[in-house]
Amino acid sequence: MKIKRIEGLPESARLAVTELTFINSKYDDELWQNHLNPLLKKVEQTYSTEKIREDERISSTKQAYRQLGLDPSRYRPSSESLLRRVSKGKGLYQINTLVDVNNYLSILFRLPVGSYDVEQMTASIHYGVGQSGESYEAIGKKRMDINHFPVLIDERGPFGSPISDSTKAMISLDTTHALLVVYSFDQPEEELVEIQQQSRKVLQELIPTAKIIKQMII
Repeated sequence: MKIKRIEGLPESARLAVTELTFINSKYDDELWQNHLNPLLKKVEQTYSTEKIREDERISSTKQAYRQLGLDPSRYRPSSESLLRRVSKGKGLYQINTLVDVNNYLSILFRLPVGSYDVEQMTASIHYGVGQSGESYEAIGKKRMDINHFPVLIDERGPFGSPISDSTKAMISLDTTHALLVVYSFDQPEEELVEIQQQSRKVLQELIPTAKIIKQMII
C-alpha cells in the first residue's frame, strides 16, 4: 500500500496512517463500558460549544479548510461534529468495533479519523483535493459534492475525506484488512509520532486480534 501527497493541499495537511489486519465484531462491551462511555461522559461534562470552537486542533483543521475554499461552518471536520454531538448529550451511534474505536480516537485526538477497507481500494492512493464536478455517496448521507475537499483517491476515484467518507471502502463486519487514517493539520512532527504511538497502543489494546502491519506519516 502506497500513499502519496499531490499538489493543491495546504502544507499543514498530513496523514498518520496505520495499516492493520484484525477480526471485526458487531459490538464490544469492554470497549464501551471501560473506554468509550467514560470518555463520552467526560466530554459531555467538560466541553461547551465555545470550547470546541476554540480548540487548537479543531481551529487548525478549519483554517486548512478555509485555505482550500471551504466554509468550515458548513463543512465541519468530522472530529468537531462528533464532539458537538457528544457535548450535547446525544452520545455516539454504535456501528462495529473498528468504527467505534475510530470514533474513540477521533474524540481523543480531536482530529478527523477515517477507517477504510483495504480490499475495496487499489494499491496506489493519493492524498489531494476534490475537483469541480466530483462527488460520491457519503456514509449515511446523500451524494456529496466534494469540490475543494481534502480527499483520499485511488485509481477508481475519491473515497475518503476528513469531512465525510464514501460508502466505497467503508468498514463492514467482513473487513479484515484496514487503513486507519488520522487527518492532521498543522501538528508538528513530534505530535504526529505521538499520535501514531497512541493509535498503535489503542488498537492493540481494544481490538485483541489486531496486528499492525505498518505505520506511515505522509
